[in-house]
Amino acid sequence: MIIDFEQLPLSARIWIYQASQTLSQEQISAMQKEWEQFLQTWKAHEQDLQAAVKCFYNRFWVIGVDENFNAASGCSIDKQVNFVKFLEQKYQISLLDRSQIAFLHQEQIFTIPFQEIEKAIQTGKITPEMQIFNNSITQKQDLEKNWLTSVENSWLKRYFVAV
Repeated sequence: MIIDFEQLPLSARIWIYQASQTLSQEQISAMQKEWEQFLQTWKAHEQDLQAAVKCFYNRFWVIGVDENFNAASGCSIDKQVNFVKFLEQKYQISLLDRSQIAFLHQEQIFTIPFQEIEKAIQTGKITPEMQIFNNSITQKQDLEKNWLTSVENSWLKRYFVAV
């Protein structure tokens, strides 16, 4: 069953899917409807899941489930990933590519392939003051505290020491 994202408890489990491009309002609206249809019937071991979805920055889909109600299972997570693959195909975008690292600088989001991070730091394209998205967070409470952090306080800090 679907609930409003703001109704999810801070302890809710989340998954973040980063789009390969900025999404238009039309894409967001259409994909939001698709997500809601999926979440309305999403189950784990035949038990309803209390789930929500929200698009942030016109680029990131965040799916949350209140595991105090019912926990997501391996099979239900597989169904979610298969649904994401369906969206990728239908909308011709990537949502599962973890090799693209997203940054926020002067209110603009840009991505750099993981293998080019060190060079981007050496050339000054990435600076310690920039913000980086940590898409590996797994709880809603971390969206506000730990999702967006400065590069100098992230895992990239080590590259600045080596440069």
